[in-house]
Amino acid sequence: MLTFMCFLNWTEKAAMAAKDAPKRHAGAKALAEKLGGKLSSGYVTTGQYDVVLTLEMPDGDGAVLELNIAVGIQHAEIAGMEPAAGEGLLGR
Repeated sequence: MLTFMCFLNWTEKAAMAAKDAPKRHAGAKALAEKLGGKLSSGYVTTGQYDVVLTLEMPDGDGAVLELNIAVGIQHAEIAGMEPAAGEGLLGR
């Protein structure tokens, strides 16, 4: 599995419906699992990004692209998605 950090910014519509964030999180989690991956963590943040997700996905192409599209439908704009190296890969 590959790990990705996904940085999101809510659209105005999503920000106005912040109370629905748990439902959107559950939907993203279910989609990641459907695509063979896992939504490891999700954080609402202050600063440059509104939401940061940690995803484990089987590949860096189709599944991540489909997740990007689905997140966009839920009124969040993908600001960036980057592969991440965990502790086990550091220093190799």
